[in-house]
Amino acid sequence: MLKRLKFTLAFCLIILTSSYSFACCESGVEGDYAPVGWKHHVSERWSSIFWGALLAGNMASNIVATYFQMDQASDLQNINYFDDEPGVSEENKRCGHICRENSKMMRDNAKHATNWNYLATAVSLPAVLFDFVALAIWSSMQCDWENHQEYEGNVENFSRIAFGISAVRALFNLASTSYTIDSAIYHTDEMPEETIARFQIATFTGSGYWVPMLLHGGYGMVAVGEYIETFRQVLNKAAAELPDKAPSVQIGTS
Repeated sequence: MLKRLKFTLAFCLIILTSSYSFACCESGVEGDYAPVGWKHHVSERWSSIFWGALLAGNMASNIVATYFQMDQASDLQNINYFDDEPGVSEENKRCGHICRENSKMMRDNAKHATNWNYLATAVSLPAVLFDFVALAIWSSMQCDWENHQEYEGNVENFSRIAFGISAVRALFNLASTSYTIDSAIYHTDEMPEETIARFQIATFTGSGYWVPMLLHGGYGMVAVGEYIETFRQVLNKAAAELPDKAPSVQIGTS
């Protein structure tokens, strides 16, 4: 099952990377920018087909990420801590002071990572829903291509929401995997191999969504940057249109 999911994830990544289009690129003329990517250099129909492939890839990546998120949460909940053996008094536990401190940090990290995984899963589900709606409208658009312009606005709106939600999910994935990496690398003194190995497994479980996490995180950064730039341009335009209320000073000659 896991092997099939990894192949599915690889297929999703191929679709995502081949269908993504960069926003702009310098065209060679100073101050002039032109769009690049397949989407901007093929016919309108093929551009729409790539768009649908992108939506399908994004929906599949969210579904597969949900599996890995829950799998990681399950691994974290089944970790045995050396200082938490039932029936053993505190002073007789086979764990030194550093071991107990690291064990406490690991337990806290596992708790936080699990919570982030649950949040990521809760976010993945609406992303899949919006992707599905966008794909349904996209399918209708393909069947009624002569009137495709009537559908494009809705497809674009739903897909943007889906990608925005996926970008938020990427932040949650980054948080959960960071906690597992922190435990697997920095808190291993005097800890038994059984406990450390569990965190290593949980960390590599997160590798199932590392590439989509980077793609969606990058998309989110670009989107935020675009909104900031638009807001800055609006402010500059508004400031330029404000009347200059400063009194004019004329220097006379005697």
